[in-house]
Amino acid sequence: MLDGSTFRVLHSFALARITGAAAAASAGAGEVVRRPDPGIARGMWEAPSWALWLVMAAAIVGAGVYAAARAGVFRRARRPMERGGGS
Repeated sequence: MLDGSTFRVLHSFALARITGAAAAASAGAGEVVRRPDPGIARGMWEAPSWALWLVMAAAIVGAGVYAAARAGVFRRARRPMERGGGS
């Protein structure tokens, strides 16, 4: 079991290693990182804002057509069979 003083020594040793590694990493960093502007218009294939609305509208229309087809809206009504039994 660790007593209080041993824990403090181990904690300060680990903290010194972490801060020392961070200081060494930041001291050698000489390159400048340029980040993109915040917002949706970034990435390899940027698109105008209307493209997002077009894709969303197409998804909503497609889902509506699919739901209507599953509900049977587009099925043709069958003609009732004629009585009299001829071929």
